[in-house]
Amino acid sequence: MSAVITALPVEQFGKLREWSIAHMRPLLTDEHRGMTAANRKWLSDQLARLIQQIDARLPGDDWINLVDETADAVIGYGVISPFLRDPSVTEIMVNGQPAFGLTSPRAWSRPGLR
Repeated sequence: MSAVITALPVEQFGKLREWSIAHMRPLLTDEHRGMTAANRKWLSDQLARLIQQIDARLPGDDWINLVDETADAVIGYGVISPFLRDPSVTEIMVNGQPAFGLTSPRAWSRPGLR
């Protein structure tokens, strides 16, 4: 019988995310910059190798979140990447880091970011 893999605690996931970002950035070349399907696959494959090397096991949701957040930081637009993918967001205003606002059909807001 195989062990059930449960979600990582938030603190451990955060440490793994930072470790992943730190290890992926040196592998990045100009060829892999920009959030394209091919670059995302490249990053996912490289990240899978790194995770395998440390013998970590992640449940599906944690793996998906790790790939998303590492891709956003390494080949994407950082903390605003999820909002760029959200079709309800019609405008993103950046005024330094971390202050920015969003406009959507609902209203302007200042999202809480991690």
